[in-house]
Amino acid sequence: MKKVLYLIVGIVLIGSVSCGDDEIMEEVEYVDLEGYFIQEPFFTEPAITCGDIPYPSGFEDVEGIVSPLGDISGGRIEFQNCRLADYNNQSVFSADYTGFFNSTEGDIVNYQGTLYFLPGSDFESVSKGTIFGGTGRWANAEGEFDFVEVEPYGVNMVKGKIDGRITKPVN
Repeated sequence: MKKVLYLIVGIVLIGSVSCGDDEIMEEVEYVDLEGYFIQEPFFTEPAITCGDIPYPSGFEDVEGIVSPLGDISGGRIEFQNCRLADYNNQSVFSADYTGFFNSTEGDIVNYQGTLYFLPGSDFESVSKGTIFGGTGRWANAEGEFDFVEVEPYGVNMVKGKIDGRITKPVN
């Protein structure tokens, strides 16, 4: 009788272990996010100031190519504030922002982050951002990026490079 009881308990234990949650974790696939953009500043009232220096309220994308999004135009970045922050062990002005890339195919990628204004320049800056969704192929997009080498370009514009990663698009 004890053998039968042990056998039943053993079968129940094996069954409970093998019939656990069959939840399958999907591995998220990322692709490189890289390219360039040219942006033009815009100003709203009240103006955003860092110390006593007026800064743009944000930037609008004039043109660019960001792989894998393709050609971009009409996107926008808006600053929420300006404050002193630490960047590479030095005190610099920084601004939190939200924005979106608008591909010429009509898909949008949303992002947010912090921009650090480098001392001794009008627009030279670096930025760290996070991607959080969008539309179309990018509805569930996630990722992160750096805006690097943002520098003056032409009259009242800036040019920068983007480098990061984004989840593989939905086809």
